[in-house]
Amino acid sequence: MLRHCLATLASAFALATLALPACADDAEVIETCVTTAYSSGGDAHVCIGRVADPCLQKPENQSTHDMMACSDKETKIWDAMLNAEYQTPTAPSPTSFSMVAPCPSRSAPTACWRTRPIA
Repeated sequence: MLRHCLATLASAFALATLALPACADDAEVIETCVTTAYSSGGDAHVCIGRVADPCLQKPENQSTHDMMACSDKETKIWDAMLNAEYQTPTAPSPTSFSMVAPCPSRSAPTACWRTRPIA
C-alpha cells in the first residue's frame, strides 16, 4: 500500500513539473500589451491574464492541474519580464528620504524627515 502511494505521489509530482512552457508568442502578447498600455498613458494591469485566461477557457484545461499550468505559464512570462527589468540599470532618484536633524520634538517625529537631493 505504501509503495502504491509513493508511486502515485511520484507520478503526480512528475506531472506537476511538466507545466505548460511559456512560448515566445505568449511573451510577445504580454510585452506588446504592456508597451501599448504605457505608450497610450494607460495602465498595464489590463495585460494581466492575456495568456492565462484564454488557456483556462479551453475545454481540455478544466482540471486543477491544467488550470495551475495555465496560470504558471503566464507567471513565468511576468517573472522573466520582471527579472529583465531588474537587470536594467537605472539612474539614481533625484531625491531620497533621509534624516536631516535630531527630532526637535517627540510629539512630531515626522518633522525629522524630509526629501533631500542625493549628493
